[in-house]
Amino acid sequence: MSTNALPPAPLLVSPSDGATDVPLATELCWTPVEDPDGDPLRYRVFVNDAEVTEGELGEYYGYDGPCVGPLFFAHEGSYSWRVQAFEIEDPSRSSPM
Repeated sequence: MSTNALPPAPLLVSPSDGATDVPLATELCWTPVEDPDGDPLRYRVFVNDAEVTEGELGEYYGYDGPCVGPLFFAHEGSYSWRVQAFEIEDPSRSSPM
């Protein structure tokens, strides 16, 4: 029986919240999640509220997970990041961030 539920929010793994002295070239990693209905998922990654993209990846956009990068950051900058899971078949069906 299908519940038609949205995917859960991925948990951020690395770098941890509040981390300092992070290398300028850093991977962003999260815990992959499973859709309650078993739908295939991909992930959107945001740094300072801007979506990180590499353009179109075949028929789908987003990332397979569980890491992106390394990404290159500016020295002495302050950054925030988040990840959102979304259903491949209907990208508007996404997890909270």
